[in-house]
Amino acid sequence: MAAILTKQAEYRKHYPDSPADLLSRSSNGISVWTAVAKEAQTHKDEILEVFAEIGTALDHPVQLAGFQATLQAILDDSLARFQPEQIDVEFTAIAYARYLPPQREWTNRFGQRHSFDDLADVLASRTLGWTVCYGTHVPYALVTLLRVDEQVPILSPLRRRLARQRLAEVSRLLVRTQYKNGAWGPDWWNDAPGPGGASENPNPEVSVSNFIRATGHHLEWIALAPKDLRPPDANVEKAAQWVVSTTLAQPQGILSTYYGEFSHGARALLLLSGSKPFPRATRFVSEPSQQHAEGEARAAGGSPSHSGAEFQ
Repeated sequence: MAAILTKQAEYRKHYPDSPADLLSRSSNGISVWTAVAKEAQTHKDEILEVFAEIGTALDHPVQLAGFQATLQAILDDSLARFQPEQIDVEFTAIAYARYLPPQREWTNRFGQRHSFDDLADVLASRTLGWTVCYGTHVPYALVTLLRVDEQVPILSPLRRRLARQRLAEVSRLLVRTQYKNGAWGPDWWNDAPGPGGASENPNPEVSVSNFIRATGHHLEWIALAPKDLRPPDANVEKAAQWVVSTTLAQPQGILSTYYGEFSHGARALLLLSGSKPFPRATRFVSEPSQQHAEGEARAAGGSPSHSGAEFQ
């Protein structure tokens, strides 16, 4: 999969009829094609975020026709094009938090200087439920900023407090809007059920994949969040049990069709159990000779030999 995303020749083997290349040279580095198409990344900086979260070094090679670079070139292009009001800034925030520290600020191609404080402001002001995946990437991005900030200070005290307040607000809301069976739905942000939890189970006319998407995404950020910013353990356990029972009850065809939705729930369970290691929170730059050894260490459940902080 990594080869398809970083080597133009491999990409063309898998998508010979694609109307565009996934990666293209730009005046700022390498740009990634973003579009609502199976051949493209759906969200800006989504590919960069994925590589950051799995611990891929910025010196990982990227190959275009007649040109070779590294992931750093993709990051450089992203930084140059950055605007705080851009759509799907949640993905950008996670990628930057993983790759930039201890650097706290950057300058775009217009000479405008931005910082992690700007990202915290934008994320904390997002209307709940408004963005992609029912808005669940927003708390995930805020948690990432806070967890990195614990290891390498990237936020001012004011923005740190703002991020914590927003996450605490989301957690309180999740307690009130959780269905009796443990799930959260696409309307998790709607406080209609009232205090004490929902009185009814999810609408059976709504696809189970929508509830898996919402519940799995929420459990992912909850698993990474500091204890005092999570919903109570009883609510988290109930949601996790629902994910397990619902996933096991699905026929293979449903699991294959909605693999992406169910994969979030599975990852959340691994994070909650502590069996999935967290990648490091600072710049993932290493010597090329270290790459294979670090990949083996991750596969074995260990930690690579980079210097820098990890989530605890």
